[in-house]
Amino acid sequence: MAEGTISYTYEDQRKAQRDLPGQPVYVAPNSLYLAREIEPGESRDQDRDVAIYVGRLEPKKKPHLIIEALPIARKSHPDMRVAIVGAGSMEHELRRLAVIEGVEEFVEFLGWLDEPSDLRRIYSEAFCSLSPGFAGLGLTQSLGFGVPMAVAKDEPHSPEIELAQTGGVIWFESDSASSLAAALVEAWDERALVPLRDISSDVRERYSAEAMSSGLIAAVEETLSAQQKSRRSAIPLPLARIVRFALRRLAVRGPVTVGSRFRVGLGARVGSTHQLSIGHDVAVGPGSIIQVNGSIGNYVMIGMNVQIVGRNDHALDEPGTPMLYSTWIGDRELRGRDVVEIADDVWIGAASVVLSGVRIGEGAVIAAGSVVTRDVAPYSVVAGNPAREVSQRFPEEINRRVHSKYLRAVRDKV
Repeated sequence: MAEGTISYTYEDQRKAQRDLPGQPVYVAPNSLYLAREIEPGESRDQDRDVAIYVGRLEPKKKPHLIIEALPIARKSHPDMRVAIVGAGSMEHELRRLAVIEGVEEFVEFLGWLDEPSDLRRIYSEAFCSLSPGFAGLGLTQSLGFGVPMAVAKDEPHSPEIELAQTGGVIWFESDSASSLAAALVEAWDERALVPLRDISSDVRERYSAEAMSSGLIAAVEETLSAQQKSRRSAIPLPLARIVRFALRRLAVRGPVTVGSRFRVGLGARVGSTHQLSIGHDVAVGPGSIIQVNGSIGNYVMIGMNVQIVGRNDHALDEPGTPMLYSTWIGDRELRGRDVVEIADDVWIGAASVVLSGVRIGEGAVIAAGSVVTRDVAPYSVVAGNPAREVSQRFPEEINRRVHSKYLRAVRDKV
């Protein structure tokens, strides 16, 4: 942005201020909750006997260290137990490991909990949280609920690790169950200090959704003020850039690449497990959910409340395993039906559903409320559930050729 810089963390803000003297630098910290949702749960210290892990159960998060550390820590504190919030490919392995280590009675698998009120209830029973792999927004969550976190030292932590400066982190050696056990004992011995109200208040003030938006608002106000002082045009181009930046920041997650002039409406979410590439001049309407792998071309319009999602994101053929805990698409290699391809100049109408494993051809139109389960031919108009062709966008072949030639020329130029 021409009028200044927006940073992701307070530490980055300080660095930018040193590197860019005289230029305004704003901070819009990543956040999970509104300020009113960030508060510690109430409980007596003797009721806090749980160490909590929140996250995916995947090798890079190293949750097995928790199970291995628990019997060591319980030797001195036999009332200690663990609650695991999340799911993933390692769950069965972790359950077996708990049996092998003799702590299956003291490890509870709770699945995913998303509501702040549900998580606050679990955190109100916790004397600490655990991050044996890299730490990220989970640190913001834990400290916001007033619970310290035991964090492995040598991991590729996300920028949120700057919160360690608050004093709410207990460090332990990476890949060491004994070191993690020592951290558990240390946290247990200090549980009378939990909840950490001062740290929770700091997170509420500096890492809430309001804190993120206030940084963006400050950037807007300074930009408009600078424009007025310099008597520029009344069209606030930097303001538009800031708004687009904010919406993209809130919407896009995971391995997603987007082209220029990508626009996304309020409440939309865009993500993938492996890779999603989005072209230039793509607009995603408010409330739409795109959670799929594949590609979306140029000049694509996606209406409000559209869902473009996978059809086989959880395995259906694993006897003895509930689908909630079956193999997830993010934990395996992609297959053909995991991918969606949307060509250039496609219009997907409001409230439509597009399942993976399909290709929507160039220039096609998906009528509002359609459910797309099979390929859509170029320049066809489809509607219904399942979507079927009802007409042609260009009935005459010559018009289709002219339009397709134009799109190729523009694409080659880009």
